[in-house]
Amino acid sequence: MSPFWVWFWHIVGGLAAVLLGLPTFVLKRMSERAALHPVRMDPAVVSVLAAGRALPAPVQADVLTSFCQANFLYRYSRAPLPADRLPALSIRVASGVEYQLFPSDTAERPALVYVRRRRGQRETWYALQSPALAQQVVDMAALCNTIPSGVH
Repeated sequence: MSPFWVWFWHIVGGLAAVLLGLPTFVLKRMSERAALHPVRMDPAVVSVLAAGRALPAPVQADVLTSFCQANFLYRYSRAPLPADRLPALSIRVASGVEYQLFPSDTAERPALVYVRRRRGQRETWYALQSPALAQQVVDMAALCNTIPSGVH
């Protein structure tokens, strides 16, 4: 075996030992930072808005709880909704990330919520499943008249 491969496998083994030997809290923090959908975010939230108006504190807490507990379904490669559709809810975070929530426009999947995650110019679309969150988003959309006619 050539000296290159001996050194190569020593380096690979060392990196594996370092990565597998990290404490659990470090691995958990790394996975949370790489996650698309946050599991918890209460202290980082700047505002929760419905059609540009801030929601009261108890409603904000309910929306954030439902949002963080929602099940992540899948990520979209393209926007599943028209670009001119207004979000029912917007959640702004201190790190500069904005989550815009849209109600499902199909009767077959009423618990589906579309999320547009924006950070600067980058935007990512994904879907969540949560009956409680879907009901809150539909209520806010109906309240703010951002839901298209004929839906729900």
